[in-house]
Amino acid sequence: SEAIHAGYVGKVMQPLLVTLDPSDAPAALVSHSGQEFNYVVSGTMALVFDDKELILEQGDSVYFNPNSPHGQRCVGDKPAVFLTMIAE
Repeated sequence: SEAIHAGYVGKVMQPLLVTLDPSDAPAALVSHSGQEFNYVVSGTMALVFDDKELILEQGDSVYFNPNSPHGQRCVGDKPAVFLTMIAE
């Protein structure tokens, strides 16, 4: 992942550009405080959230409470790139 917020003092949000490769193992489920927003820039990804799986394609977005266990993985044979904004 690539931090987009480097050098910003007093930040409330963490914007990251994340690339998921088809060969990557599914991410371990994590939970954290705050709020999270994901926007798919290219490719297809799966968001596992609260024992459900949501398939997101280019242009799709989701805004959720990250207190529940969640994780993202690539779907298909091309990398998936998404922008995530985490506010804690």
